[in-house]
Amino acid sequence: MVDSRIIDAFFSKDTPVEVELLSSGHINDTYKLTVGNKQYVLQKINTSVFRDPHAVMNNLHKSVMHLKKKPYNLQILHSIAALNGKHLIEDQGGVWRLMPFMENGVALEEVKNKKQAFLAAKAYGHFLANLYDMKPDCMKETIPDFHNSPKRLQNFLNAVGTDPAGRLNKVQDLVDEISEEGAMVHKLTRWSEEGKLQRKIVHCDSKISNILVNPKTFEGIAVIDLDTMMPGYIMYDFGDMVRSFTNTTREDDPDLSKVSMSWDIFTAIASGFLDGLDEVISPFEKDTLVYGALLITYEQVIRFFEDYLRGDVYYKISYPDHNLHRTQNQWKLYQSIKSQQEEMERFIKNN
Repeated sequence: MVDSRIIDAFFSKDTPVEVELLSSGHINDTYKLTVGNKQYVLQKINTSVFRDPHAVMNNLHKSVMHLKKKPYNLQILHSIAALNGKHLIEDQGGVWRLMPFMENGVALEEVKNKKQAFLAAKAYGHFLANLYDMKPDCMKETIPDFHNSPKRLQNFLNAVGTDPAGRLNKVQDLVDEISEEGAMVHKLTRWSEEGKLQRKIVHCDSKISNILVNPKTFEGIAVIDLDTMMPGYIMYDFGDMVRSFTNTTREDDPDLSKVSMSWDIFTAIASGFLDGLDEVISPFEKDTLVYGALLITYEQVIRFFEDYLRGDVYYKISYPDHNLHRTQNQWKLYQSIKSQQEEMERFIKNN
C-alpha cells in the first residue's frame, strides 16, 4: 500500500483520501485516489525500466505545452504538482507522481472489431500529427535503444552464439529460419542516413489499452501512458498497432493455426491512422508504414527468442516454454504480414 508520507506530499495532512490499487498496467504501480468528489491517479514510476524519471516528466511537460498550442481535440494527460511545487516525489520506496483520473473513459484490453481499430488508430494519428513539428532533440530517449532493431538483432545473435541456457539445440532450425530474415532491420538505418526519413516525436507503445475511449461510441478521449514517448519514426507507432491489433489470437497462443493478420483490422488501422495524420505525413513516410509493421513484429520475435535463449530473464513467464511459444506466435504473424505486404502497400497508397 502507499506510504502516508507520499499522500501527504500531494494533499494537506489529515485530508481524507481513499486509495485503490488499479490492476491495469504492467510496469508502474498505479493507484486511484479519491479525495472528496475528485479522483486522481497516483503512480510509482518503475525506475528499473525508466532509469531517468526526470526525463520522463520532462518529455511529458514539453508535450503538454506543445499540444495546448494546437487544435488538439483529445484530453491532454498532465501531471499535478505536489505541495512543494515539484512534479516528482522521491523517497526510499521510489519515485511518485500524481495525475488527474479521467473517469469518462475506459481502456480496452483487445481489439474486437473494425470500429474500435479505426477510432484508436485515428486517435494515435491525431496525437502524432499535433506533435509532428516538435523538434525531436527537445526530448530524451526514456528507454535508450528501445527500437534500435539492429542492436536488438545483435543481442539475439549474441544469445545464439553463447547459448547461455543450453536451449539452442532444441530450436536450431527456428533460429536459422528467423536469422535469415535479419537483414531487413537495416533498411531503416539506410533511409535515415540517406536523409529520406527524419525522426519525430512518437508514442512507442501504441497498444489499444493506451487509448482511453468513450465506452459507448469508442471515440478516443485521451492518449495515455506517455512514458515511452520519445524521438523515433512514425512507422514505429503504425507498426506496433498492426502487430498488437491484428493478430487473430493472443500473442502467446501456442496453436499456430490460429495466428494470422486480420485484413479487416489492418484496413481499419490504416484508414484511421491516415485520417488522423494525412495532412502532415510525408509521401516517403507513408510508403514506409507497412515496413514498420514488419520491423516492429520482427523486433518482437527476436526479443522473445533472445529471452528464451537466455533462460527467461526479462519477460515474465507462466511455464517453461512460454517465451518460445511467444516467439513462434509472433514469427507466424510476421510471415502472415509479409504474405500480404503488397496488398497492404496498395491499400495505403490508395488512401
